[in-house]
Amino acid sequence: MPLTDELGRAVRHTIGDDLPPMEEGSSFEDWLTLLSTPLPFLEGHANTRRRASAEQVTAAIAAELEQRVDHASRDAAPGWLLQLIALWHAERAVIITFNYDLLVERALTTYRPAVGFQGDGRPYIVQGTQTVYPAPSATPTSWGDEGAAYDGSLQILKMHGSLNWYWAQGNEATLTRVNDAAVLGQALQRRRSDLTGTRNLDRFLIPPVTSKDSYYNVTLVHTLWREAYEAIQRASRLTIIGYSMPAGDRIAAELLRQTRDDTPVDLINWDVGSSGAPQTPLARSESLSLNIDRTWTGARAVAEYVRERIASASMHAFDDIDLDQLASDNVIVCLASSTQSGRYAALYGDANEPATAVEVPWGMAFRSEMPPNEIAFNQLPAGTSSFELFYRGDRLARAKMPLEINAGPDLLVAIGASTQRMERWSVLSLRTAPASDS
Repeated sequence: MPLTDELGRAVRHTIGDDLPPMEEGSSFEDWLTLLSTPLPFLEGHANTRRRASAEQVTAAIAAELEQRVDHASRDAAPGWLLQLIALWHAERAVIITFNYDLLVERALTTYRPAVGFQGDGRPYIVQGTQTVYPAPSATPTSWGDEGAAYDGSLQILKMHGSLNWYWAQGNEATLTRVNDAAVLGQALQRRRSDLTGTRNLDRFLIPPVTSKDSYYNVTLVHTLWREAYEAIQRASRLTIIGYSMPAGDRIAAELLRQTRDDTPVDLINWDVGSSGAPQTPLARSESLSLNIDRTWTGARAVAEYVRERIASASMHAFDDIDLDQLASDNVIVCLASSTQSGRYAALYGDANEPATAVEVPWGMAFRSEMPPNEIAFNQLPAGTSSFELFYRGDRLARAKMPLEINAGPDLLVAIGASTQRMERWSVLSLRTAPASDS
């Protein structure tokens, strides 16, 4: 997605000569701030026209970004992005973003993480729109409405609004959203008719201006910032990806300053800069007294960060679990399927080969007197495998790390585990990620 000044140039080009000129050397943020500010020497009608122009710019920002997001969504998700989504899902990470776009949500919907062991036990797929909360409510007849927020995955805090949030300008009682069910790598299919009329409203976006005070009175925005503050306070690690920490973002800077002194901070940016260059991300981080642990820089900074994180998580996937105490627990993985439901699978295989996933029908798993491994074993043709090759806690303790899993067309790698109940059986449920970043 474009940086602010690049976005500003595109928007000004789209609107044309109706806008006031921008002084040479001025930033788009400074120009839009001035345009949004009533000038005391102008008559009311002149300031009203300036305010209307500022709102026109915000609408043009939304249109420009929507076009770019839809164009970017045509490309398949890079492997490292799906791995990053898998890490965030496994960790239940809190993502604080100042971006308006929908790419993270679409990446999660593309990855389709499956979760289970809740309600009647039926596994199901998490959609990206379910991870954005607090958020406006969606009108029930909106296209692609996949249900309420889900707190068993990552959480996205969209601090400055979102391309799929709408309102009648200035009336927070009208705040609503259109759920987005798009995935990366497919042409976007939108309904020709908007049954709710939602898209006829104004976008709810906090524009890139230096003073955003008027928007902080909106209850949802206030709630988002309180949530972000609590997340920063309890963070065991803070990772800053692609955010340059401009000096004009005073409120965001104060939020980051609330990070505990003992919280390690990872800094990932195209150019992290140096301590001696005051406006660079590294120098800004140090001025906020952040405890910088590691930095990644360059064109592949994010991909390299993800590669290292996956390698570490997969080598230490079971370090926090006493497998000796769980020796008899069957090993289960929850996988996506071709429908909105997920599926459970048990694992079997030789110690030196990737494990193979064998489906355990959820209905049988939660009603049968047999343990999951036995159910899975009975799904195999006679003579295909030995029951002793199915994974339990004791086999997992001796497994060669990283533990790779053949799951149909996908090769996965274990990055963690937790204990769960499958009716009468205690099981080890693995958390997984794509094994390859390509």
